[in-house]
Amino acid sequence: MFTFLKRKRRLILLLVLTILLPTMIISYSYVKNISLKEYIGDKRNIQKRDNNSSIAEIKEVSPLVNNEMQIFTSEDTVITKRYIYSLCNHIQSLEEDITYNDIGLSRQEFSDKYLNWDIKIFNAKNIVMESTLEGYCPNHYILQELDGYIVIYQPSLDGSLNIVKKTDIPFEYLSQELKEQLSSRLVIEPLEEIEHMIEDRESSYQRNRRRYELPLNNS
Repeated sequence: MFTFLKRKRRLILLLVLTILLPTMIISYSYVKNISLKEYIGDKRNIQKRDNNSSIAEIKEVSPLVNNEMQIFTSEDTVITKRYIYSLCNHIQSLEEDITYNDIGLSRQEFSDKYLNWDIKIFNAKNIVMESTLEGYCPNHYILQELDGYIVIYQPSLDGSLNIVKKTDIPFEYLSQELKEQLSSRLVIEPLEEIEHMIEDRESSYQRNRRRYELPLNNS
């Protein structure tokens, strides 16, 4: 009797497991399938949002690029050149009319032609371009020795040096300190200061020369 009941319980348990196991498997597969679909759906939505954002950015930039490509210089274009001098940190601006060879150029064509310039503004009416030069601006004056005498130079807009005055002061007549300053370029900003210094040196030189010449004249 006891054995019969034990077998009956096992049979019932086996029957329950037989019914529940497929149900659990089906439920698990269903839930997993739903999760996978949700994951794929979320990923597609994220990609779609990213694509929409990229398209929106392209749409925003495209008109600017297209507008720039459609802008060309004309005979009425005015060019402003800004020269930046690294040794004094001054800026000089020069405004000029466009040259014949620069008419009808796009921004890219204009930039390719002026590789050493940074194009800040480009439109049909006005172009602003900048160039950084290693030197002093034209507001400064530079004293140097040339052929044994002191010479005054003034920088031009493009940084090159132009001779302003050749003095009659011999380089050898100067003090050792001033010789060293001139050898490494003596830079003076106000013209009045340099004129005053030159006048002092010339007067002193003339007085000394007359003093040395007097004994020769009396003999």
